[in-house]
Amino acid sequence: LNYLKEQGIKMAVASSTMSSRVLENLKEIHVEQYFDCIIGGDMITHGKPAPDIFLKALDLLKVSHDEAVVLEDSKNGILASYLASIPVICISDLVKHTKDTLDKTYLVLESLDQVIDYVEKM
Repeated sequence: LNYLKEQGIKMAVASSTMSSRVLENLKEIHVEQYFDCIIGGDMITHGKPAPDIFLKALDLLKVSHDEAVVLEDSKNGILASYLASIPVICISDLVKHTKDTLDKTYLVLESLDQVIDYVEKM
């Protein structure tokens, strides 16, 4: 998060969880200051896998689809990003996704630490 902020990259959290709970969780781990906006499931009409939450993030960050990338670990999040026409990087988790789901991703990384390498190449 430090690296991304230093690079001037706008960041949002887009979670299906209620926004107050998301903010509470971010404050618990002392990272809320890194994010330009926080969007919770209570702020949109249709939750993931609908694209609404990512479209709202684009609007609030004032960035276009081709300027954005989503980091996601869940199937519904991958589908929502895909439907929003935003490239999605799957960060591997305990859940193993099907080929059909992974075919909707731009890239699969094993760890968030690898995101820096991706950003530096861009």
